[in-house]
Amino acid sequence: MNFKRLCIILGTLILSAALLLTGCKTKTEQKPAEDKKVEEKKEDKADTSSEEVSLNDWEGVWNNYLSYFDDPAMEATLKEVAEKQGKSIEDLKKAQEESYKADFKAIEFKDGKIMYYDNFKDKGGKVIEEAEYAYKNTHKAKHGNHEFSWYEFEAKGDAKHKVLLLMDVHGEESLTHFHMRYGEDVKTILAQEKWYPTLVKETTTVDQIVSSVKAAADHDHDHDHDHDHDHDHDHDHDHDVSMSEWEGSWNNMGAYLEREELQDAFKKLGEKDGKSADEAKAAYIEKRKCDFDGMVVKGDKVTLLDGFENENGKEIESVEYEFLETHKVKHGNHDLEWHAFKAKGDAKYPIMLMMPVHGEESLTHFHMRYGDDVKTLLEKDGWYPTFVKPNTTNEQLVEEITE
Repeated sequence: MNFKRLCIILGTLILSAALLLTGCKTKTEQKPAEDKKVEEKKEDKADTSSEEVSLNDWEGVWNNYLSYFDDPAMEATLKEVAEKQGKSIEDLKKAQEESYKADFKAIEFKDGKIMYYDNFKDKGGKVIEEAEYAYKNTHKAKHGNHEFSWYEFEAKGDAKHKVLLLMDVHGEESLTHFHMRYGEDVKTILAQEKWYPTLVKETTTVDQIVSSVKAAADHDHDHDHDHDHDHDHDHDHDHDVSMSEWEGSWNNMGAYLEREELQDAFKKLGEKDGKSADEAKAAYIEKRKCDFDGMVVKGDKVTLLDGFENENGKEIESVEYEFLETHKVKHGNHDLEWHAFKAKGDAKYPIMLMMPVHGEESLTHFHMRYGDDVKTLLEKDGWYPTFVKPNTTNEQLVEEITE
């Protein structure tokens, strides 16, 4: 891997080997669902979906990833990486600046508004500008045979950054972050292939950045911006996992499967598996079946709904869960992880097993199970209730079913 590729990996992948847990099928091996190798490339195709995306999906305060590199604690790591590549630390920093530069140190999403800061907010950063934005379009970026999305937002009135492009938040298992771009017009922004300003959670520490940089430098990827899920995962968690890692509103994938727009996907799935469309559909529904269609996580509290939250689903139960332990299981040649949680007090489902959120560049989702005891749930090999973001499109679901 050459020096330029390393610089692209540092930050945009940010622990690419550990960002997304496998547990999904590949083209050659059946798995619960699919995560795809995705590389990024310029695009000019807009999604015609009528489903709007909300800035609430990025709610909170985020810090500019590159700003952490000014911390003295980063010097030793940057020197180590530079030496491995036979470059000076100055050259390394310069290349990173070109890839991840942004004209603000922090950004906050709140009530449909965006505030840009001249420093980290918790370090006294002052607001440079405040502006409101409205969702305008989703652009499918294609690299190779795979697609991912840029969400386009346009300022309401005058603003320094008239257009914003945002990717989904991802990397929850290592370093939660998202990529963005900004400028005057969407066509110019999309053409800037090697520019990926990266924002991390306000609570991110320098130690996390150090770990991400070391891991990315040690993992030799042959492609720029390669989010590869077709590798073994062997994560040792010496710390508790929090239910808040699944924060937000989620929809049961199974509740989408009767949509008319998805029916051709089952025909293709059946052709691939040597089954009729009805047989393929029945098997797929069985694998995804779930007793609730909406799930809202806030802190340690999980609220289950009888429908999607954005379609006024009614509450079934709201319960707090605490982390018990992490279980590693084998699926083919892959080591997967189930994080077990126990309800605090009485609950319809005393135990929940959660896999990490993954698939951000194609279909952001996670798998889970629920029931009375951990052992029984771990043994249900063919059952993978799957939850997706409310802004999931029919096109994304078709691709997930047929691949």
